[in-house]
Amino acid sequence: MTNAIQIMQRTVAAAALVAGMMILLLAVRAEANPVEDLYTVQVPVAGSSSAQLQQGYRDGLKAVLLRASGNRQVFENEGIDEVLADAESLLQSYQYLRADSGQNELRMTFGSVGVTRALAGIGAAVWGANRPVTLAWVAVEDRGNRRLLVPESESGGAWPGYFRDAAMDRGLPLAFPSGEAAADRRLLSEVWGQFMGSIREASAGSQYDFLTAVRVSGRAGGWEASWVMEGPGMDETSSVRADTPQMLARQVIDAWADQLAARYAVAGGDLEDATRVEVVLEGLQTVDDFGAAKRALESMNPVTGLSIASASRERLVFRLGFSGELDQLREYISLDDRFKAMASPRLADTITPPAATEAQSNTGGDTEAEADRDPGTDNATQPEASAQPVAFDALYETLYYRWQGGASRVSEGASRRTGDTVEGDDSDDASGSGNRGQ
Repeated sequence: MTNAIQIMQRTVAAAALVAGMMILLLAVRAEANPVEDLYTVQVPVAGSSSAQLQQGYRDGLKAVLLRASGNRQVFENEGIDEVLADAESLLQSYQYLRADSGQNELRMTFGSVGVTRALAGIGAAVWGANRPVTLAWVAVEDRGNRRLLVPESESGGAWPGYFRDAAMDRGLPLAFPSGEAAADRRLLSEVWGQFMGSIREASAGSQYDFLTAVRVSGRAGGWEASWVMEGPGMDETSSVRADTPQMLARQVIDAWADQLAARYAVAGGDLEDATRVEVVLEGLQTVDDFGAAKRALESMNPVTGLSIASASRERLVFRLGFSGELDQLREYISLDDRFKAMASPRLADTITPPAATEAQSNTGGDTEAEADRDPGTDNATQPEASAQPVAFDALYETLYYRWQGGASRVSEGASRRTGDTVEGDDSDDASGSGNRGQ
């Protein structure tokens, strides 16, 4: 009997390992980046009166709905006015701030599950927290000088910040090349000419899902941006115009976010698994560890169901059904100190290209070479585009833990129902804070 059990255990473990390896092989091209603070926003408010706070709640929820749906047309859906009028019911926590400039601001966190249900209730799509990463090679021409935007370069002026702010508002993971690229004159010319083969070569080994080359130039009384974007099942060109650099960056990011959300957002009528989340657990050494971790998760009050999504050596991915808000589930897991929270793997802000070779270019540098070649095509072979988009179907961010093993040492207060309230932030700069139960 004992031998039979051991054989069965080894068979299950081997099957789980093979399944895990297959999933890893199939997903090798996907570099989904979990978007942090997707449901947290900070907006200006006129003051702290009840009416002023209510307006702040509505403004904050409006910003969160745009991020969570990924679609600017969400505010045209029937029922949106009722959702915004009831913004306080979706609020988990808030913090009233006063900046050095004297501006009053309200920092709020809305419940991810509540927001998802609200969007589904008005027939809007929901774009999950795991989103594709766009690596942006942006060349800007201003008063006869060209430069490549990199986050740590002062030569880029305010441009990188404009793109980053707009990407943050839309919940779009965005990466720039590293500072070394700014000094590479040849590479700058390739980006300006939008020769994607050379740009793919410079991006080799980097983690991204979509690659884009953007050309920004001043026009009479304004700015213009044109770009080539490629990725799984996508190869497109487009352009926008705006009066100011800040408005231009926002229009570019809006166009990208709209298009990616259209591919990856889940329709409101298809949200049967809206309250499911994946929990990655590392450090499992034995079958006993697996059993103990599974029993611990199943015993937690918010957990309504559990299955194994994938498995590999010392690593399991559980798919949990849960009730309430995601933060409540986090609190329950934190009470069992065998689960050590880990930071979610995030891509670096910058990508390191090959070593720079030349100094910054100006408009007179390589115009002939650029004219002799067609944008988007050169000797480099373009990777095959998948016929189907890479799956980014998780509505909520994945939770990561390391299993500590040993006996359960439940933290004080585990016997009470956690998550009924979320503590307001008590940082020193807050002049008021609060929390909301769900």
